[in-house]
Amino acid sequence: ENIDIRDVPGDVMRTVERERRGRRIESVQYVHRDGKFFYRFRIDDPHPRDRDMSIRIAPDGRVLSVEDAERYDHSYRR
Repeated sequence: ENIDIRDVPGDVMRTVERERRGRRIESVQYVHRDGKFFYRFRIDDPHPRDRDMSIRIAPDGRVLSVEDAERYDHSYRR
């Protein structure tokens, strides 16, 4: 489900701030899948190649994955 960035725990925000390297957060979701919970951030890449990212972070702030958004979500279109 989509959530407001203000509802993201501090440990998770510190991690995404480090990983996004100044790029804009497009959206954040709180996901429950296969008995696990995590936060998924869609990060905008404003450069000409436009390689948006999807970053998954555990509630304790651990990075679970960093992937190209198009590869992670086949329905994603720029």
